[in-house]
Amino acid sequence: MRSFLLLLCIFSVTFSAKAQLFSKSWQQGYYCDASGHKFSGLLHHAQPEASVFKKRGDYITFKADQNTKQVKIHSDSISAFVIGADSFTVSHLKPLEKFPFLQVVINRPVKLFFSGITPSVIPIVGGPALAIAGSAIAGVAISAPGNSAYYFGSDPDNLMLLTNKNFIEVMTLVMADKPDVVEKVKNKAFKYRTLPDLLMYYQTGVMPKKQNDDIY
Repeated sequence: MRSFLLLLCIFSVTFSAKAQLFSKSWQQGYYCDASGHKFSGLLHHAQPEASVFKKRGDYITFKADQNTKQVKIHSDSISAFVIGADSFTVSHLKPLEKFPFLQVVINRPVKLFFSGITPSVIPIVGGPALAIAGSAIAGVAISAPGNSAYYFGSDPDNLMLLTNKNFIEVMTLVMADKPDVVEKVKNKAFKYRTLPDLLMYYQTGVMPKKQNDDIY
């Protein structure tokens, strides 16, 4: 009896874990195909695991409504998509070919993008935004260790890695439409490691608290 209960418990835990693993959170949104045609419906996207064995780019799952069959749409068939309040674009840079989806964090002439996957090396591709930023337009930029990265540039195919070294120079350009925020960046009230707090301040105008509960 005890063995039976133990097996039942193991089965229940395993079933629960698998249910969580394969469950999907669908949100209203749309995607645009490579030709720019827009398709509205329910979308799902899960951050992929980094793997050297991956042979194709990322994908979203789409269905027109709750009652239609879901389909997998690969990144090579997508130019952009929106899930809920989040907008994404697709990069065609070679180092990002396996994980080409970039979240558009700030959409201005010098844009800020976020990726949940960090490639080890990304080319610095020339463009007006990068020239303004005073960055070299050749060679490679080595990413910092971690599972995510921020990039800046004029579009998803002209990118450079945001780092601690270029943080002030770049963010003053990216956030130039809000002088009070730029002043905080120049005064080093926010640093590269507190970028999420800076983005919150930029988007809401509310100064977040530091970990010790002091205001920036």
